[in-house]
Amino acid sequence: MSIYRSLLLPILLLPGISGAGSQSLSFEEQVRQQLRKLDTWGLRRLLETQQQIDKVQKERARLSTNPRELIELAGDEDSEVRFFVAVNHYTPIEVLQALAVDPEAQVRSGVAMALVYQPLGAQNEQRVLAGLAAALAADPQALVRMKLAENVDLPPEVFDNLAVDPDHLVRLRVSQNPNVPQSALSTLAQDSVEAILVTALGHRNMPVEWLENSIAQPSPQVRLAIAKNISAPVGVLDLLSADQAVEVRRAVGRHANTTLSILEKMRSDSDPEVLLALVAHPRADRKLLMRLARDDRDEGVRLAAQQRLVPLLRKEIREDVLERWRTQ
Repeated sequence: MSIYRSLLLPILLLPGISGAGSQSLSFEEQVRQQLRKLDTWGLRRLLETQQQIDKVQKERARLSTNPRELIELAGDEDSEVRFFVAVNHYTPIEVLQALAVDPEAQVRSGVAMALVYQPLGAQNEQRVLAGLAAALAADPQALVRMKLAENVDLPPEVFDNLAVDPDHLVRLRVSQNPNVPQSALSTLAQDSVEAILVTALGHRNMPVEWLENSIAQPSPQVRLAIAKNISAPVGVLDLLSADQAVEVRRAVGRHANTTLSILEKMRSDSDPEVLLALVAHPRADRKLLMRLARDDRDEGVRLAAQQRLVPLLRKEIREDVLERWRTQ
């Protein structure tokens, strides 16, 4: 089917357009014949039909796998159609280049969402994609830059540029991106907006030195983000285990990297939630649990420790009995 035919076919399928007796006519003549009916329609019906055509065009732009058809649709007067062309994975790169300078920010944001930079891909194509990403990072509309900041497939240097964006919402999107590189996170770790600082310091890719440098931050939310970071090292968790904010100490008590020695230090904590975190921690051993099971400061902690001890003691007794039986 030609591109011309594929673009006009939806018109014939609209209610009130197709008619009987047209099977013997050529496709083009069918279109001309049915379009003559438009001359008899009033404003309301014309507007309804226009909406239906726009809907069909948007669906074709969204679902088409034909590059030639997408090239045609990229010139549609409806910006939403052009947006769907921009986000379509089958859209040729030269079309993305044209849409990247579209007068509508919505269309440019679609390009920002669709870019897939692959360092090991075809060199010329990746160079073009990197150039497009760099240009969109400087787009005057924050919407475009925000959508770019949400894209996980960008060159590292583009993330670096977005990390110093004048709009704090753009920087926040960068801090939330799972693939943001350490270089950009190092910049965000110095941001003046607390929400950005909290998100960045909680990011798994945050360099350890910035986690260490930020422990002294006065905001408990910042220290809590560090305590919850899955990449937080033992040294950082050790320092935060005595933090004045109870939420921070609770996070340390639940952290997978918290060692037995840190758990032992935290046994004297006055907060029951901290103690319950110690009881539930996978590294809590028999000795620690026995001490907490005899602790009379909080009944809930004592009962939780006792319940955790039961299967451990059963296992020990079973192993002792089996060992004695083997030696007899």
